[in-house]
Amino acid sequence: MKVLVIIAFMLLISCEVFASDVIIIGGWGTTEKQMELLNKNIENSTLIIPQTHIPLGKSAEEIFEKLENKGMTKGKFVLIGYSWGGLVARQFTEDHPEMVKKIICIGTPNNGYPLTPNLFFNINNAVGKNIPTFAIAGSSSKKRWFFKNLNDGVVEIDSALNLPRLDDFKIFPLSHLELINSREVIKQIFEWTKD
Repeated sequence: MKVLVIIAFMLLISCEVFASDVIIIGGWGTTEKQMELLNKNIENSTLIIPQTHIPLGKSAEEIFEKLENKGMTKGKFVLIGYSWGGLVARQFTEDHPEMVKKIICIGTPNNGYPLTPNLFFNINNAVGKNIPTFAIAGSSSKKRWFFKNLNDGVVEIDSALNLPRLDDFKIFPLSHLELINSREVIKQIFEWTKD
């Protein structure tokens, strides 16, 4: 009987553990279909695609509200942000550092997007928070004329890797959209999400 009580207590406690400890934040204009491979292959993940027609801070606030609606504000998460989603992840970390274990930015324009000045933001956010930060960049583009340096068709590698704190980074010979549809990228993310 004592064993059953202990097992029941452990099950009750486990119900308090959130089903997701990885939050994947989609990029500018991405769809759930585009993010499907990444979401399905990252265990314990929740996909959130923020609105992109609102300021960065509002997008980060939207992520918090969606987590709050799911009862997930007491957890500590790995944030995986794709493209614009990486900027949102960094802003979310600035606003709620107690909720973030790690940040992984995939194809993120960390210096802002050169053709859209209103997307430039404080690149120093999430610094000094002692939160491990990782980046993945792509180097293959059919639009090389668009940028001066190696790029993934949307983001220059220099921008993608220009995080004030960067614990590790990987460059893959992939275009911007291929970054979230690559088994090799997923394998790398898996390595970084392990504790």
